[in-house]
Amino acid sequence: MGAGDSIDDFSSKLSSIRQEAIVLGKNYKDKKLVKKFLRSLPTKFQSHKSAIEVALNSDDLKFDHVVGMMQAYELQLKKREQTAGKGLALMADQTVEIEDQVNMMVKKYFRMYETGQRGGSSSQFKSGAEKKIQKLDKQCAECEGK
Repeated sequence: MGAGDSIDDFSSKLSSIRQEAIVLGKNYKDKKLVKKFLRSLPTKFQSHKSAIEVALNSDDLKFDHVVGMMQAYELQLKKREQTAGKGLALMADQTVEIEDQVNMMVKKYFRMYETGQRGGSSSQFKSGAEKKIQKLDKQCAECEGK
């Protein structure tokens, strides 16, 4: 069994080999198929394979029963991988969003800083007295302040 193969694919290959052998007059028992199946599993199934070998007598197990147990375990592994992937994607999105906010704040800061350096002043940084003087300097164009 290859690392990319699923349990379902591999079990169907073994079943088809079993059927071909029956046609040719050779009958493989479940005991032999179970041992071959467990022996050929990749390392990601090692923990479950060991648990089956220790807890259950592999001589008495049916091939379909072992395949069903391993398919259930494979589904659990896939579910864990999907949830782990979603968590990382969410964290990456949040990190990008925070970086964008920081970039915007830095840009605004430098814009305000540059306008202060050029001689232009921002109304945010003027004192109350400066604002009153500016109001007094302004006159209406029609009445000319009269």
